[in-house]
Amino acid sequence: MAIRRLNYLIRRGECLYFRRAIPLSLIKSFGRREIKVSLGTSDPREGRRRCRGLTIAFENVVEAVELMPELDRDTIDSMLRRYYADCIGEVTEIVEMSIGGTNPGLKVEEELGLAEQDLQEVRQQVANRIYSKEVRITASDLLSDQGCEAPAKASKEWDYLCHGILRARAEQRRAYIEMLRGRYDRVSPQDALFLSAASEQVGPNKDQSKTPTIVEMAERYIEFKSAGDWAKKTIQDNLRVLNWFQETVGTEKQFGMLATSDISAFRAVLMGIPKNMAKAKAYNGMTLNETIASASDAEKLSLKTVKKYFVMMKGFIDWCCDELDIPTPPGSKIKVSHKSNPQEARLSFNKTQLKGIFGSPLYRGCKSAARRTVPGSMVYRDGKFWIPLISLFSGMRMGEIIQLGIEDLREESELWIFDINTESSDGSSKGLKTKQSKRKVPVHSELIKIGLLAYLEERIENPGDDLRLFPDVKQGSKGDISQYFSKWFGRFLKDIGVKTPKTTFHSFRHGFKDALNEAGVEDTRQYSLLGHKDKSVSSSVVIQT
Repeated sequence: MAIRRLNYLIRRGECLYFRRAIPLSLIKSFGRREIKVSLGTSDPREGRRRCRGLTIAFENVVEAVELMPELDRDTIDSMLRRYYADCIGEVTEIVEMSIGGTNPGLKVEEELGLAEQDLQEVRQQVANRIYSKEVRITASDLLSDQGCEAPAKASKEWDYLCHGILRARAEQRRAYIEMLRGRYDRVSPQDALFLSAASEQVGPNKDQSKTPTIVEMAERYIEFKSAGDWAKKTIQDNLRVLNWFQETVGTEKQFGMLATSDISAFRAVLMGIPKNMAKAKAYNGMTLNETIASASDAEKLSLKTVKKYFVMMKGFIDWCCDELDIPTPPGSKIKVSHKSNPQEARLSFNKTQLKGIFGSPLYRGCKSAARRTVPGSMVYRDGKFWIPLISLFSGMRMGEIIQLGIEDLREESELWIFDINTESSDGSSKGLKTKQSKRKVPVHSELIKIGLLAYLEERIENPGDDLRLFPDVKQGSKGDISQYFSKWFGRFLKDIGVKTPKTTFHSFRHGFKDALNEAGVEDTRQYSLLGHKDKSVSSSVVIQT
């Protein structure tokens, strides 16, 4: 018995089939005029049921193909620029690892020889349009990631894409060679295709011509942050980084025209900046590129510092995107791969070192205020005496202790606390490392036994003009409140014979955290005490000890 054709259902012999014509506009995309699929049944009712399912699936596929972006030159160029940025990221990470010591086996001279040979091979492939299997696979992956229909392998679009991949790889090899030679000022692309990524907009629905310049946004950013709780040193560091960033991408560039390639270029620039550039007179009057070029053989910024500055720049980018209501920041996937080296990490003071510090003339009796490491009969209970002790028993940062005001050491609910905040009684602003740094920390009973409250009473009775708890500690001239005390403490450790490359004042904080872990204090309470970020706990919680 013949059955009536329903919903693209046909019979061939004993088997039912789904058959559907391809729309004329999509025949080229599908490479055929119709779709015919066996339904695996001869039962009309079951055939209709399966046919309905295939009809829905077919219409969904057709709709998806119709919505695919058209593969034109602009689309291919955008794909190639993003691919170029990824290529530069790969070699940058290789160089980063060698700088950071995680790839100590990298022999620069040997690597240079191999890289130059590789560059010549790629350039020959570019010139002769030789596309290896790897290049063709990369092209297919780029198209798939973009959601584009793959063109015919013999088409002009396919050739242009594969050729562009080779051009990006040639630029990658050339940039890698310049990085290995320390010539970071020459990393920028020479190929015109990668000179500008203007088509990579940070916000697809924004009129990029109306966004403020990088310079304008940087001014707004610093003004906004300066009105908050940023320390002066933090502001100065950010100003330095933003000036470098402006010089790298161009002072006239509008924020909306920033591209991933700009972010990648800035990362490369940071890696070429010489250490202590601001202090070296040899670089005075030079532009950033001139400085990098002249310092090819000089010691560069540590990878840790590079990451710090790069994160500052990313923070600026994120803030700008929020301010301008632009959803996607450029270069969001570009990072500085810095992994802490356990051999270089700061350590807590051991018991021998702690005995050396608190059994030194500073606490036992010294010759004079200027000679704290020479045995004598004098004990001066001032900032140099109290600050190490407070950090030992609280884990507070050096700067947090130095900027404490008289009013910040007080009793609340029958508990003595240090109130770490951003305001002082004279109206001046204090600086904190993070928002979470604002907190209240209990005063350890040992500090009270040693006489901290007696010291406080004396300061209240004789406040003087400086209302800080420790007015004898001189503040840095450039906003770094810890500048002088940090240098003094380093000399102090050296003079008493306990200085090591892995121990600093911050070792007190490490030791305090170790003590919390040993005591079984839960992580959330540790975060609150130490001023670390933890969404589940308020930064103002006071922990009983």
